[in-house]
Amino acid sequence: MTDQANEAEFPKVLPANMERLQKSKEGYRAGQFEKGRRAGADWAQENAEYCHLRAIAMLDEVDFYTMADVAMAGLKDEPGDYIDGNDIRNFWCDHVETGNPSEPFVVGFVKGVVDVFRAVENAK
Repeated sequence: MTDQANEAEFPKVLPANMERLQKSKEGYRAGQFEKGRRAGADWAQENAEYCHLRAIAMLDEVDFYTMADVAMAGLKDEPGDYIDGNDIRNFWCDHVETGNPSEPFVVGFVKGVVDVFRAVENAK
């Protein structure tokens, strides 16, 4: 099946509807980012240890696919600690209603943690 045939299966979105939906998407993503940022800052201040803050702050790139890395960094107390899929899911269930965070939520969560980490690093 060609790409043209696949495109024919999808409904065409009217420009006015596309504009409305794009605005809705932007609002959703901004809201998820802010919700994640607040959750990350709260978790960092109330539950995390310094090693968790540092591990999350050291992540090079944060997107939806690094949500397991974020959870593992937030759960490990020692480098050799074993973390499995259930631990990762439970970590996010503690911070997201579904345990399946959106990409903007994860990015915001890390931003909140990094903000706290930097405040701790810069404190005298």
